[in-house]
Amino acid sequence: MTAQQQLFFNRELSWLEFNQRVLGEALDSNVPLLERVKFLAITSSNLDEFFMVRVGGLNILVAQNNHTSDVTGRSPAEQLKELSHRTHEMTNQQYACFNQMLEKGMLEIGIRRFSPLDLNEAQHQALSDRFDREIYPVISPLGVHSDGRMPLIGNQTIHLAIRIKDECTENPHRIVILPLGSPIPRFITLQSKDRHAYILSEDVVSLFCDRYFPNQEILECTPFRITRNADMRVEEEFSVDLMEDMSALLESRKDSDCVRLEVAANCSKQFLAELQELFAVPEDYTFSCDGPLDLKAWFQIAGLRGFEQHQSESWPPTNSPRIDLSENIFEEISKNDVILHHPFESFDPVIRLVEAAANDPDVLAIKQTLYRTSSDSPIVASLVRAAENGKSVTVIIELKARFDEARNIVEAKALQQAGAHVIY
Repeated sequence: MTAQQQLFFNRELSWLEFNQRVLGEALDSNVPLLERVKFLAITSSNLDEFFMVRVGGLNILVAQNNHTSDVTGRSPAEQLKELSHRTHEMTNQQYACFNQMLEKGMLEIGIRRFSPLDLNEAQHQALSDRFDREIYPVISPLGVHSDGRMPLIGNQTIHLAIRIKDECTENPHRIVILPLGSPIPRFITLQSKDRHAYILSEDVVSLFCDRYFPNQEILECTPFRITRNADMRVEEEFSVDLMEDMSALLESRKDSDCVRLEVAANCSKQFLAELQELFAVPEDYTFSCDGPLDLKAWFQIAGLRGFEQHQSESWPPTNSPRIDLSENIFEEISKNDVILHHPFESFDPVIRLVEAAANDPDVLAIKQTLYRTSSDSPIVASLVRAAENGKSVTVIIELKARFDEARNIVEAKALQQAGAHVIY
């Protein structure tokens, strides 16, 4: 490494150190317990995006046989090697935090995760009935062909991989995959003396998975999760129809190469090797997790009601003292200029302004820029209503807002159908 290269940090390793500081909040006993759970979920969510984008981009460079070094002198292949070591280290820290600190702490305050072995007879029967009623009809087993062909396996969705004894083929077993995505809830509540008791959906399906395969011998059942490369881009200057190209990009992400494989730590070496071959994931990017997969799902647990003493105090935005929301918004802003400081002050005046403009007969045109919005955005609803009311509505939408592209495309189409002029 040259003296010049020593002046710089590698971008990807530096980002991981940022995520390490977030993990530090989860490890800090001075932070309220459920806030620590939330910070752990944030680190998991951050890593998901890191693998999809940063690791995905480096994989593309390696596949292109690109050996160009970054400013620190590392080639793409060298970066991938270092990132593998660092992310494995961080993942181990995440699960040590979850198992040794957070889960024990949650048990002490009355939040308990049950395993199948913890169930009493009444709980087992209740889960059995619910499985037959709500889960069994939803899941469609996906068979893996002997040559590796299989239906599409969803990105970052919990699946169960099942080895079934097969005496009718050349192989001693066959593999079947059960997808556990929506509408199956990840957390299934249980009747218990605990304040909040739950069991994970993968544990419930594992417990009753033999019902999908009557009179067949199940050799092994293990949860797994894949992360696909999402670092695919559309070059705007070469795009004739950006919306169409972005839609095609979203479709291509669904079956892009796998950049990470997560499996339960109790998965056998033989089965793990088969899954690695099936998804073409090397050992360096295979993660055996000593705990439940996808820790970002614990956002839901961190936000449980009734445990406010173990959560940070909520700081809701305040209403601006310069705007009386009980009065006509146009009259209020005509009195004087108003600066709103977000997120400290409420966004409601902005929403009220767009809603009022959509309905006011004296408003002739609305021009708006949208980057990221919620799925039920009142701003978008008001703009649609304004266009339907015959007003000239012009909206600039950022279709390439990462991982919000699909939502923005839906909103752009809704605005266009209402008669708005959409620019992207």
